[in-house]
Amino acid sequence: AKYKPTRVPRQRKMPDSLTVMTWNIWNGGQRDGKFVGVQRITDVIRQSGADIVSLQETFGSGEMIADALGYFHYQRSDGLSVLSRYPLGRSYNIYRSRMAGAVTIELPGQRQVILCPIHLSYLPNLAPYIMSGNAVADTILARELESRGAEMRFIAWELQSLLNQKDQVPLILAGDFNSGSHLDWTQSNSANRYGLVIDFPSSRLLEQAGYIDAYRKVYPDPLTHPGHTWTPVFNEVLHDRVNFIYYSGLPIEAVNAYVIDSYPLGFPSDHAAVVTTFRWR
Repeated sequence: AKYKPTRVPRQRKMPDSLTVMTWNIWNGGQRDGKFVGVQRITDVIRQSGADIVSLQETFGSGEMIADALGYFHYQRSDGLSVLSRYPLGRSYNIYRSRMAGAVTIELPGQRQVILCPIHLSYLPNLAPYIMSGNAVADTILARELESRGAEMRFIAWELQSLLNQKDQVPLILAGDFNSGSHLDWTQSNSANRYGLVIDFPSSRLLEQAGYIDAYRKVYPDPLTHPGHTWTPVFNEVLHDRVNFIYYSGLPIEAVNAYVIDSYPLGFPSDHAAVVTTFRWR
């Protein structure tokens, strides 16, 4: 602040809305080049107009992206970061540093939100089993409960003290779950989901804890708006919605959501980005 003037004007009035993005940028966003790749990641974020960004797989690029945008930067671990147009306040050590964290965003008008970046385990990779056509929902559920379901349970428990003040300070969870949602793998959508109905524990647990899936709030029907985020660059894989933004708290409501999965020079990540705009009630 002393030696380098900011390039993002700091708003003094409370904004009418708040735009949040989550994006797994794939090995630091450097798959297209150490500098060019990061530049492309930065361009996508800038064009989205996101005020707050939860990044996964940052691996040293978070600082460069934050610097290019003129944003504040919270680094929870080597691969988990948060960028914010607004100043950062208190942070919380939630569960394991490579999987979760929480940081307070200090908004104008003495308002706050807490952003919780999430990155659950990528193992077990159940996609080949599901695509085999011989998968059994109970087997998938058991494997999920042992891994990502258990991780989300611990994260939700540790967030409970913050959730108790949600009507004053809303919570936003944003990240890569590496698993689907029970709101997508439904009976009505089973024809598009290998005939399976799966009650994914990570999404179900958050719903039971009072969190709202922002994308499904805006687009309730998975048939008309699948919202797939895995993957924009590979074809012979299980395409699914595995990147999510959840929220809880009366002061905010999701009013718009969309997926970013294209870029003129080739999309720079194997995950699409998810963007949600919240309105203050």
